[in-house]
Amino acid sequence: MKLLLLNFFIVLVGCFTINNDSVIAHTREDSIQEVDTISFVDSTQFLFYELDSFDLRNWYYGKRQQLISLDSVSLKKYFQDTRPLQKGLGSKYFSIQRNTEEEKVITLIVEHQESGTASLHLLIYDSSNKLVSNNIVASTGGDGGSDGDCYGTFIDDSTYKMTCVSTQTLYHEIKGEELLIDSTIQILKFNKNMQLEKNSEKIFPQRVLAP
Repeated sequence: MKLLLLNFFIVLVGCFTINNDSVIAHTREDSIQEVDTISFVDSTQFLFYELDSFDLRNWYYGKRQQLISLDSVSLKKYFQDTRPLQKGLGSKYFSIQRNTEEEKVITLIVEHQESGTASLHLLIYDSSNKLVSNNIVASTGGDGGSDGDCYGTFIDDSTYKMTCVSTQTLYHEIKGEELLIDSTIQILKFNKNMQLEKNSEKIFPQRVLAP
């Protein structure tokens, strides 16, 4: 009888130990997954946090070189299937807008080095770190006689107001040099796919400036 009770006690202790180890292993796995989810966005690479407005007009090419560049691994990680593959493009870390387990939102600058332009991309990820949408919220630059700037601000969580101004320089034998200015204001709203789409637009009359 004593031998039977001793065997039962050993089996009971053994079962408790196995179950306890299983609980510990499960907890560690959950912790690792949680850390991996949160660390998807490397906060040490970004310069700004939770911006309401986006404007690249003062971020000329030389100044943008102060920002940290994305390597090929990071490009694939953040842009995923939408990553820029064309030659002559560079990308810079800019801001973290949100970084939670449920949603991550960042902005990255894409440089079009051949044309001298740059665009700011607002990238939104779901809880599994899958890229949900890729929206351009600001841009600057141009080549030749054409230049343009787009900049804006979030009115609320779902509405973005963006102003775009483009200039073109024309040369006439008689009139000389003229500067054409076109400008628009757009109200953009997130659709169900978290993609910004135009809700309304105001187009201003073209202006002509002579030197």
